[in-house]
Amino acid sequence: MSDLLKILTVAVETKPRKGDACNHCGYCCLTEVCPVGKELGGGEYGPCKLLRSEDNKHYCSLAEKDDAFIKLIGASTGCCAETQNEVIARLTA
Repeated sequence: MSDLLKILTVAVETKPRKGDACNHCGYCCLTEVCPVGKELGGGEYGPCKLLRSEDNKHYCSLAEKDDAFIKLIGASTGCCAETQNEVIARLTA
């Protein structure tokens, strides 16, 4: 199994529910690049090149440089991502 697949598997298993507080699982940035990241060199597709990992926690390198980026990328608003299983559960509830 590739390293990325292992990291993504852990992220899916530890990801909080959408709207809950961020636990730095990295799922959001591993699966897609936000508009700000695309503009500033994160690439077009996940994982975002601006994602930094440390001790199984993931952080946006932009948010670490400037508090304004935290608001701009929505990092202070809680989990914004949904796994396929969460989408299916929401749509079939």
